[in-house]
Amino acid sequence: MSLKRAIVIYSLLHILCISGKHKPIVIMLDPAGDLRDSGRLIKDQYERTITIKYTQAIKQELEKGTSKFLILLSRIPGQQIEQIEKAQCANQLNIDLFIRFQVYQTEKLRPQMHFFYYKAESWNHSTTTTFVPFEKAHIASSTKTDHFARHFKKSLSDNMFDRYYDLHDPIGIPCKSLKGIIAPGVCIEIGLKDPDHWSECVKPIAESLEKICLYLNDM
Repeated sequence: MSLKRAIVIYSLLHILCISGKHKPIVIMLDPAGDLRDSGRLIKDQYERTITIKYTQAIKQELEKGTSKFLILLSRIPGQQIEQIEKAQCANQLNIDLFIRFQVYQTEKLRPQMHFFYYKAESWNHSTTTTFVPFEKAHIASSTKTDHFARHFKKSLSDNMFDRYYDLHDPIGIPCKSLKGIIAPGVCIEIGLKDPDHWSECVKPIAESLEKICLYLNDM
């Protein structure tokens, strides 16, 4: 589904949800790479191929038998999209959460999970601000993002699947792939020995996101 089409569909769903007193948690999953950028090579597969399969699997897992999630992908195979386009659509859709997925080659047997969130200079903004510039938008929820990243990692640590992967503490950096997005966002980078090992990280991420939904509602 393209982001422009997603805006139309989400708008209709939003109207239906308001009338039904039920608003789903809207999560945008952002697989690294696109038509122009193939990303890193993991044995015989490129990063863009692995991340699209991974995010599609997470989407399917989260949407199983529930209406509390609305999962959007930032791109489809064969599409080229710039960061500013992702940010504009994510902000226009007023998403609740943005998660970027990246992968790299490692010789370690267990997948390695790293968490990055955008951390830069602080920004004092008024609650009456009607326009948020692209270069500052991601800073607007910096405190909430920091809390979310740490809570997400803790949820994965408590998960019964944690024996299948190694977790690394969240790191705040000027993360370009999260720039311009108002909603809390995190970049998850996974080290894989084999390109198909991403399948071991689908259920852990999906189950942790379900727990996080309760956390988001309380933030």
